[in-house]
Formats: sequence, C-alpha cells, structure tokens
Amino acid sequence: MSSRMFANSTVLFSRFRSSVIEESNYTAGSGTYRLEDHYANGLMDLSAKTDVEYFPHRDHQIRFGAMMTRHLFTPSVQRHQEQDTELGIDTSLLQNYLQGLASSA
Repeated sequence: MSSRMFANSTVLFSRFRSSVIEESNYTAGSGTYRLEDHYANGLMDLSAKTDVEYFPHRDHQIRFGAMMTRHLFTPSVQRHQEQDTELGIDTSLLQNYLQGLASSA
C-alpha cells in the first residue's frame, strides 16, 4: 500500500459436526417395539475480514475494516425408525438447511 497505510486480510473456514444415536426397546400390550433415532447437526462458517490502518501524521492513527461471515446450520434427524416386530414400520426424515449472513464494519 504505502509507508503510511497498512492492510491485513484474512479468510476463515470452520466446520463443526456432531451426531447422537438413541435406541430403546419397550413392551406395550402383547407387542415389543423398538425406537431408534439418529440425530446429526453441523455448523459451517466462511468468513472474510480486512483491517486497514492509516497514519496521516505521526500523532494520528485511523483504523477501519470490514468482516462478513456466511453461516450454514444443518439441524436434522437423519433417521427415525419405529419398528413393531409384527408390522415392520420404518420412517426416514430429510435434513433441513438454515443459512445466515452476518457483516460488520
């Protein structure tokens, strides 16, 4: 830039994922039932940031910058299964995506 102006730029990426499996068996009436849930979620962020410092005079300093972050959150039940030993019922649910955009200056 110049001897009076400095800039720093950063690009960030992060990803977090977790999953939980829950299983249970229970008896009701004359039947035995099995319940199984697979929960999974994730969070992914992509950010860009720039900071600028300007020194117009040796006694003065001006700082400014901007940052933008894109969030992608994926809460879901990947699999929900209820099984009657006689009927064999099976259900599956799809994932949903939630997105967000944050900025600051």
